[in-house]
Amino acid sequence: VKVLKIDEKLDLALLEVDEDCPCVPVGALPAHLDDPVIIVGFPVYPTLESQVLTEGRVSGILPDKQHLLTTANVAPGNSGGGVFYKGRDGKWRLVGILVAMAGRAGMFGDPQLYMYLSISVDSEAIQKFLL
Repeated sequence: VKVLKIDEKLDLALLEVDEDCPCVPVGALPAHLDDPVIIVGFPVYPTLESQVLTEGRVSGILPDKQHLLTTANVAPGNSGGGVFYKGRDGKWRLVGILVAMAGRAGMFGDPQLYMYLSISVDSEAIQKFLL
């Protein structure tokens, strides 16, 4: 693997590998809040050696205008996984790259309250990074 570019603030890296892989275009963000998305990742569990697909919905754009908030249930190790949206034309597009869970502990004593929120670098920030 060759590292071509790193943005520590966004937590992104562009890598070059000598392998063929399926590709999807980087697309525009989903048009509406609550649009469905899927996240593909490789969570860190000793007995799980495959990718995991989780579903969620677009919850918003964070105030920095570079991060997408979704309700997809993700786990440690999923960071770097793609966030995909199926457009009205039926084609899948990359609309984010997962960088964090919103939290591991809940608010007001409820551990379930926000542990299912995930934060991803959005497609506009990814496109600017790739330039």
